[in-house]
Amino acid sequence: MKRNKLVNSTIIVMTVVTAFFLQGCLGGTDLSRIERQRYEMRMEESGEVTAGYMLIETTPKADDQLEIKIDFKMGDSSFSQTMVTKTEEIGDAFGTLFFANPTLMTLYGPLLASQAMFLPLLMTGGQMSEGFRWETSEAGETLTYTVSSSETRFGLKAYWVEIARNGQTVIRTLLAEEEMFPIVVEIRDPEMLEAGQTSLYYELTELILRD
Repeated sequence: MKRNKLVNSTIIVMTVVTAFFLQGCLGGTDLSRIERQRYEMRMEESGEVTAGYMLIETTPKADDQLEIKIDFKMGDSSFSQTMVTKTEEIGDAFGTLFFANPTLMTLYGPLLASQAMFLPLLMTGGQMSEGFRWETSEAGETLTYTVSSSETRFGLKAYWVEIARNGQTVIRTLLAEEEMFPIVVEIRDPEMLEAGQTSLYYELTELILRD
């Protein structure tokens, strides 16, 4: 794996570590509102496809605390954990869980780094709309952001966004308009994948928010 991208993005990744699962970091949704959230995943490596999922559930407890349950499975690898944390510290709790598990980071490291690539787009302050196109170049590398279409999922309007590096599409994602969190992400960037991997695919298939 080409670690340089992940190492150089560590500070950014720590900032957006919950952006994949949760709607708070780039948008503003209270993380404690997540009641149940499930992502289906696929990894293509050496011509074989491995499927898995990540399920997150939270339950309010006494004294302004929150119980967090995580159930993860990818091929032969699995991980389950339950913990209780203060509601205002839920972001730190998720970060600790994810970064403490090597299997999770192998899969989610590339995803989190891919989300960091959207920060320049968000910092432009522009509103996404179909047909939107934005390009930036630095050190001989050109990144092109294109919004191709939109659709509604879970009652949220979302846009399909493609990122191309030097003309080659490396990331496709379906981003919720207001919360700016990813509903679907497909990564085909060799700089973010393990050696032998050709793609990683993540799709939010279940989302329940408490009022």
